[in-house]
Amino acid sequence: QSPSPLSAGHRIFLNLEIAFKELHSDRNLFEECVYLYYFQRPAEIQGDSIKIQKIDSKIALENLLVLIDVLQPHKIIFVSSKAHEDFLQNTTESEREKLPYVGSVPHPSASSWWNRKSPKYGLKGQSATGKEKFLRIMKPKI
Repeated sequence: QSPSPLSAGHRIFLNLEIAFKELHSDRNLFEECVYLYYFQRPAEIQGDSIKIQKIDSKIALENLLVLIDVLQPHKIIFVSSKAHEDFLQNTTESEREKLPYVGSVPHPSASSWWNRKSPKYGLKGQSATGKEKFLRIMKPKI
């Protein structure tokens, strides 16, 4: 049996769920979304960041595109700047225009930017935390 995505060892999922509950206290994020690890293999050293090879980028993008085709999501949110940057480097603007919304936020457990303000995550010159950006992306449009 696989561990719950909200167990103590999976802080990334817990932080995302806690943030989502601020918008939807009666709903569970991981009952409404699909998540996957963009790179389809672990880092060379446990706890370290993956050293991306061309094959990693190729397989990650192919896998994501198949899932998008099958699942037809409304939004794609990268919670890793490394994965998001790799995605951007391996797709063209015209390819991305055919996709639903694609955004990114800093890693909810490995980046201090999840809770620290930066103009990078805000709008119109205002600073925001990565969590605030996530909430802005997830907030329903009225």
